[in-house]
Amino acid sequence: MGFKRADAYVALYPRFTKLVLPQGVADLGANRPPADVPLIASKASLAVRRDLHAALQYLLIQAAIEVHGQPGIFQRAEEFPAPEAIDLPLSDEARHLYKSGPSILQRKLPFWLAELIQRLAIIILPLAGILYPLWSLLPGFYKWHMENRIYRIYGELESIEGTLRRNSHADADAEERARMLARIEELERRALELDMPSSYSERSFNLKAHIRALMANARRDA
Repeated sequence: MGFKRADAYVALYPRFTKLVLPQGVADLGANRPPADVPLIASKASLAVRRDLHAALQYLLIQAAIEVHGQPGIFQRAEEFPAPEAIDLPLSDEARHLYKSGPSILQRKLPFWLAELIQRLAIIILPLAGILYPLWSLLPGFYKWHMENRIYRIYGELESIEGTLRRNSHADADAEERARMLARIEELERRALELDMPSSYSERSFNLKAHIRALMANARRDA
């Protein structure tokens, strides 16, 4: 038996849907039913708890697609399951799957491996976003550190040179000049002990040459 006032029921109760059992669909030869039969039906909803793991939600929806995605008397292929508006909110996992379909990892890899990679990506990508800028700054920091080791000695060498220049007259304090000479020798020792990469060999050589030149001048004037 059918519902002749199916349209009225659906209008009054939107949770129902009007369906039509086509004429002859049960038996074409016997033409059963002999006429279209209007029906009303309600749709079932797949509901889960809020705290159900996203991977299990994905598996449930995939199972629902395999079971209910086929065509039938009352539905077209892939009509169900569907993200239709109901009383319960649509989960994020379901919304993503309905909108974009399975990810390329889920299509190409076993479920457990695809899920593991996706979970790791949630952790790794933000870390990569932080570490990449820091990594790009490392060459500049390394260059600054290497040059600073040389410039620090140059700064002390310039200070000693200024002191020697001020004490270049004949009655200069011999003790002060001897102390400056000892400082130059200490700078030479530090310059020789500098462990510099080959790309800084020229600067290291020039530093040692400047120290020796200043030392020769200081000894000559002593």
